[in-house]
Amino acid sequence: MQIPFITIILLKLMFISVKLYFSKTKNAYMKIKLFILTIISFATLNASSQSQTEDSIKKAIQMETETFYKHDAAGWEALFLHEPTTTRTIVSISGYRSVNNWDSFGVQTVKYLKDNPKPEPFQLNTSNFLIKTGGNMAWVEYDQVLSFLPEDTSHHISHESRVLAKDNGAWKMVSVTTAYPLSFTSPKPYDIETTLNNAGYNLLNAKQYKDAIEVF
Repeated sequence: MQIPFITIILLKLMFISVKLYFSKTKNAYMKIKLFILTIISFATLNASSQSQTEDSIKKAIQMETETFYKHDAAGWEALFLHEPTTTRTIVSISGYRSVNNWDSFGVQTVKYLKDNPKPEPFQLNTSNFLIKTGGNMAWVEYDQVLSFLPEDTSHHISHESRVLAKDNGAWKMVSVTTAYPLSFTSPKPYDIETTLNNAGYNLLNAKQYKDAIEVF
């Protein structure tokens, strides 16, 4: 991994400052200045490192979506941890679907991408990132707008969340969740019909048959 130039400069500056601080100089004012300079350098270095980490996480997330719609099976597969604890979840008016274990969803998805190698033209926009890191783990939430070109003029708006783990120096997906909040209040006929159907089946499950018949 190549170390950024600014990081090298800051490290050298910190080393020189510490070396001079502990030298035989008796100038107290100079020592105070060097101490402050060291603290500032350390804070700047830490902020730079955090920014680089967040950029790497955003890039991995972006690539996960892009490789899928480009039907790059190998690229998409490489962005996941292939473990039983890896999950994929989708939440919308149509229902809640969550699958545990890479073998239960990843293998089939890779096969689909290989069997259908033609890329899908798309436009992707992401925003409002919330990123929390700790050790080799990262938790992320963000908004996404996806459009399929040129025939699709609609925008697929979703709220996304990801849990990533650092594996051999690379950020990989552990949990992928997509929620479509607007589908719950959508005026589209399909979404309205789905809402009524869900309400009807919920009433049937609650044995409120008369109310269910009225909904259907």
